[in-house]
Amino acid sequence: MKRIATLLLAVLMIAVLIVPASAKAGDAIITLDLNTGAAYETAKHVILTRIGDKDTISEVNGFLLSVEGGKDYNYFYVYTVEKSGDAYVITAMSKTLGRPDGVKSDLAIPENGFLLCFQAGDEANKAIMDTVAVGDYVELSGVDLNELATLDAGANPLAGAATATIKAAEPDSYIWAKWGDATDTTNPPSFQLVLGEEDLSVLEAGKQYQVFAKVWFSDDCTGNVYFNFYAYADAAAAEANDWAYLNSFQDFASSATAGDKLGKWATYESNLVNFGIDSYEGDGSDIGCKGMTVGMGFWQAAGEVRVSECGIKDADGNVVFTKKFDTAEGLKVGNMTEDTKGTTWGVEGEKIVTPPTDDNPPATGDDTTPPATGDMTMVFALVALVAMAGAVVVTKKVR
Repeated sequence: MKRIATLLLAVLMIAVLIVPASAKAGDAIITLDLNTGAAYETAKHVILTRIGDKDTISEVNGFLLSVEGGKDYNYFYVYTVEKSGDAYVITAMSKTLGRPDGVKSDLAIPENGFLLCFQAGDEANKAIMDTVAVGDYVELSGVDLNELATLDAGANPLAGAATATIKAAEPDSYIWAKWGDATDTTNPPSFQLVLGEEDLSVLEAGKQYQVFAKVWFSDDCTGNVYFNFYAYADAAAAEANDWAYLNSFQDFASSATAGDKLGKWATYESNLVNFGIDSYEGDGSDIGCKGMTVGMGFWQAAGEVRVSECGIKDADGNVVFTKKFDTAEGLKVGNMTEDTKGTTWGVEGEKIVTPPTDDNPPATGDDTTPPATGDMTMVFALVALVAMAGAVVVTKKVR
């Protein structure tokens, strides 16, 4: 019986590891006054829930407005918001304006959430709403979702009494580096992640791609604190940083050009295009990209930079490669030693699993050793084996 219970515990631990928390609500982006779908006017922002069997925009606001066929919300940004744990998170956005492409009549209202509808005639806040992203959080005040699900036609009990605050999603895990001497160009911390042919095998000849990264720069940055990519026509050249095969490069996230994004998490992007080597095939297509490095660092700069994720997506926005930075393992690092960890660099949310034995009692504090995490199957097997032995210690390092 004990053996069965232990195996079940192992399975449970594996399940928990498979679905880790990846983000949390951060700073408020904007707070909007809310109305029900009974208000359909310029600069009136609306929250819509299902009412009975009515589950689309046109059905719900048509009922509330007593208008056959409802309104099409063509001049609204509409955000699909769904419950995630105890929070509400934006899971999709529909921001095309005008007819016919901006018609949103048939947009479905989620069963476990609501639609947040921003009336784009609110020019004062439109630029702010353009920064809202999938994954951001929505916090409601003065709103009873159960009450909205049973509204009578024409009812707008929210007017002047309800708000929605959108908060930026902040990652739980990221790698960070600090440097305080902008004149020292030889010792600043830096890292590179090398992508080889297997990683880039998803790239198809003739198609366009973008490199992206979610980055945070401190608001006291000076000089060029950066996150960049270098693309090569040869995989071995990427490993060796051999610029003879370099076909594309860009410091596409830089504190020098971040502007009002300083001090905030933001997603930066750059087209992956040819910058001029003769052997590169194509006219901006990515057929010549056989190796790549992505990395962060300082060039005649000081401040702090954090990176939670980077990757590549195609022209339709589909992510074809992604890397989340919850450990420093597998990175080529410069001036980042264990002695300087926690002072000039560190990892938030680092994966650490220490199996205790009779000769190696459970670790405490920072007395932990990270396992190899490149193969997650091995990590899951390790946790299961430890659970079968009767104990597991999982710790989270913070600076």
